[in-house]
Amino acid sequence: MKDKNKAQINARAETVLSKPMFKHSALNRRCLVLASGWYEWHAMPHGKQPYRIYLKDNCMFAFAGIWTTWHAEGEESKDVDSYAIITTEANSVTARIHPRMPVVLGSKTCEYWLAANEKETRLKAMLRPYDGKDLFGYPVSNYVSSPKNTDAKCIEPLRS
Repeated sequence: MKDKNKAQINARAETVLSKPMFKHSALNRRCLVLASGWYEWHAMPHGKQPYRIYLKDNCMFAFAGIWTTWHAEGEESKDVDSYAIITTEANSVTARIHPRMPVVLGSKTCEYWLAANEKETRLKAMLRPYDGKDLFGYPVSNYVSSPKNTDAKCIEPLRS
């Protein structure tokens, strides 16, 4: 991940182990990105409707991630640490909202994802859609679309 202008926030599972921008990090700098949910925007005739997607009981989980340090040029030249969440095709639960989703790792898989000596074929096998049996989603307001908004209003269900 060495884009000099901005960090990449997503990396596709299908190419993360082969694209020059991500390959080194995917093989050597894997991380877990902890979350209690995520947002996807569903295309509708009147615009895009955001949805919050979460696991049953609002429990925490981990996304498969990769990280790097890159050098930012400009007025203040500095090293920047950044990470990307790996995305894959949507599962049957999220496909009605958006065609892609983050790679959600199970607790046992987290251990393997972080193992330094993990083989490329095994890493590739981990980058699949979450089975979704305990995955749920609901529409939220467009309030969530601004990165300035970080309060509890972001997860409130949309009122009809």
